[in-house]
Amino acid sequence: MKPIILYLSLILSLSSCIGYRFLPKGEKLLVKDPKIIGLSSNQEKEIVNFVTQRANKRLAALLPISHLANIYELGALRYDTTLYHEKMQSLNAKNNLEMIKTNNNRKIIRITKKVNKKIDKTNIQLTQGNYFMRLGEPLAVYDKEKHIESIDKIMRYLFSKGYFNATINLTEKIINKKIKISYETKLWNQFLIDSIKYDINDNSIKMLLEKNEEVSFLIKGMPYDEQKINKERARIYNVLSDNGYYKFDKKFITFDLDTTIAKRNGLWVTVKISSPAQQDHHNKYTVTAVNFYSSKNTGYKKKNKLIEQQEVVFDKNSDGFNKKILNRTISIKPNKLYSKSEMLLTQQRLNLLKTFKFININYDTIGQNNLIAQIFSSPMDKYQTSNEIGFLQDDFSQVLPGPFVNLGIKKRNAFGNFELAELNLNFSLLGISNIDSRNQAYSLFEYGGRLSFTFHHFLFPLSSNFTKKINSLNPRTRLSFYYNYEDRTKEYERNQIFTDFSYLWSQNKKKQFIFTPFGVNYTEIRQINPSFQTFLNTQDTLGNRSLSAAFKPSLTTLTSFEAILNQNNYGNLSTHSSLLRFLTESGGLYVNAFENLLPYSNFTLFQWLKFNVDFRAHMISKKGQIAFKINLGAAYAYGDAQALPYERRFYAGGSNSIRAWPVRRLGPGAYGEMSSMKHTFAEDEVTQINYQREQGGDFIIETSLEYRNKLTTSLNYAFFADIGNIWLLNGNQSIKDYEGDDGIFRFDSFYKELALGIGLGLRYDFSFMVLRLDGAIQVVDPAQPLGQRYVLNQLLSQNEVFRNKSNINIGIGLPF
Repeated sequence: MKPIILYLSLILSLSSCIGYRFLPKGEKLLVKDPKIIGLSSNQEKEIVNFVTQRANKRLAALLPISHLANIYELGALRYDTTLYHEKMQSLNAKNNLEMIKTNNNRKIIRITKKVNKKIDKTNIQLTQGNYFMRLGEPLAVYDKEKHIESIDKIMRYLFSKGYFNATINLTEKIINKKIKISYETKLWNQFLIDSIKYDINDNSIKMLLEKNEEVSFLIKGMPYDEQKINKERARIYNVLSDNGYYKFDKKFITFDLDTTIAKRNGLWVTVKISSPAQQDHHNKYTVTAVNFYSSKNTGYKKKNKLIEQQEVVFDKNSDGFNKKILNRTISIKPNKLYSKSEMLLTQQRLNLLKTFKFININYDTIGQNNLIAQIFSSPMDKYQTSNEIGFLQDDFSQVLPGPFVNLGIKKRNAFGNFELAELNLNFSLLGISNIDSRNQAYSLFEYGGRLSFTFHHFLFPLSSNFTKKINSLNPRTRLSFYYNYEDRTKEYERNQIFTDFSYLWSQNKKKQFIFTPFGVNYTEIRQINPSFQTFLNTQDTLGNRSLSAAFKPSLTTLTSFEAILNQNNYGNLSTHSSLLRFLTESGGLYVNAFENLLPYSNFTLFQWLKFNVDFRAHMISKKGQIAFKINLGAAYAYGDAQALPYERRFYAGGSNSIRAWPVRRLGPGAYGEMSSMKHTFAEDEVTQINYQREQGGDFIIETSLEYRNKLTTSLNYAFFADIGNIWLLNGNQSIKDYEGDDGIFRFDSFYKELALGIGLGLRYDFSFMVLRLDGAIQVVDPAQPLGQRYVLNQLLSQNEVFRNKSNINIGIGLPF
């Protein structure tokens, strides 16, 4: 009861600071956003951006206080422009004095640069205010003119949607120094398109549009919408631009609206396409030649020649490039009608070769109806190096980020056929918990490298016709070689060598596909700590073969398919976006071949099937952002090993998973190792769970929901809830906890074993990265006895239990 009284006292004390004491005399404070009356919820969402003045933001529902306004006004109390003007004069005078004292040009440049930096900083303080003013927002002092301007914008918007007779009245409700306003809207009837007519003198254009009339954005009986009018104008322009009308312009397309002829609330739309001045028709243009120019020759030394008849004319600087591939990539062809789509497609395909900095396509007119396509390219440097130094946090890390160094070099057009050769080296010291202990920080030291070759076609005997058909999918073949050394303190050292052969293709940025018909991984165990080996032996006797087999020499083959569907560039936080990733893989398909090749080897040969679906969405509303994730996966091990490779198992818990549980420590199922401490209360008993050992599984259900919003310009906050768990599918494992739970997935009880955690997060946006701090507590703990798994009430009353059932996560980047 006492915390509640303190909380209410804090609310009452802070609510008096909402900003009235900063309010100028005679002014009113806008305490709520304008209320829009008479519109549906969807219409309100459409017009909310037209409101020029809003009330000051509040700290969600935690406190009735306009935190940003108070920050701004507290900064304004100490803000004096006179001081900054004097500082500017002082800096200029000091700069002039230093210039007089020295004749050294280098020193002059250094002093000027230093002083200019200070002047720029002072100028920002003059124009935008001090740090606290920039961090906050000005007090929302009611300005009637701004709301009249908002109403005018909304009226224009409603008119564009067919509400030609709509009216909006501004009403004010004043209570002392506060004011609330509303926009009372009357829409009346929306005008509908009653008839669509075409006024086109050019018969060729008229026939062309009639063929495409079924895909028109204007339909008889639909409500008038200016946005649809603009889309129809763009559609007509695109149709004509793709059928030879090179000089056609959107200005020739007009729409006449008539409300007097049709019935009440009806509208006649006349689509009119006018002809150029002093002409009765528009000319069609044919491409007679295609020329390709390169600004410099950075291609392969061996000269490439076209064996087939040359469709594209290349300059001498293009000799180092494979002209057959260029000819196939360029979709603009001679003796074809001009097409804007083909021009854009050519630009896109040439850019996907990852060889040119930019592609510029121009057309020269020859005579009345002919064009010459001029393609100008600027190749990138043949060699490119990169380096990156910073701090990295592993996906399953639970401690502070560790340092890393990445070095890379690229060679473009490596063998004269637009191949891309890449070599990357990496070194890192990561903070990650040990497999059987959470007490060892910075325990993972890694170094390794990757050599890859990307070919801009499928390395497979395909017919030339089929190759042309799939060229629009940007087909590529990638051959990669990896080496990785891993040293986990007090556990093990191992080497891994991996190679794969993959086909990649994409229809556009929204859809990407990767098919790997063959991959092979060799793992060599260099050293195992005796105590860790004892731990592995114990796990082996319990049936936990995946963990024990992961630290034996192994040879693994892999076949996989991955599809990624990305809507609106997921990760862009300014729009609605989503990402769907589907992965299916099979390991050990070629295991018999290796057994025959290496009959006396002691390699562990894994065989498994796995699938994984990961969906993520980001939605924006006027009250904040909603982010959602669901991750489903299953893996089945078969063959002699009867185990999954360590990296192919599923794990739950940690900064990018179920955040109320330590990294990789949740599950499987209701399984939980009891700690030596047990706390008994008057009615309930909460078991302290030992989270020292990693827990892997064969099946995962994981979902997260986040509400995100801004505290200040750079600091954001989030409320989140995470639900999920992992389970075992292999019934041969004999692990059981203090209650006899074995972690096996069962359809009739799995929903009782879902873990639930909630929390609050802070995210600071440095523009180049986001630093994240998430605090989470357990609400439902499946490791507790059935009937006692709701633990939130005990967490809030007992500190020792709270420490065991809460978790702090530090991360780089958003969790999803």
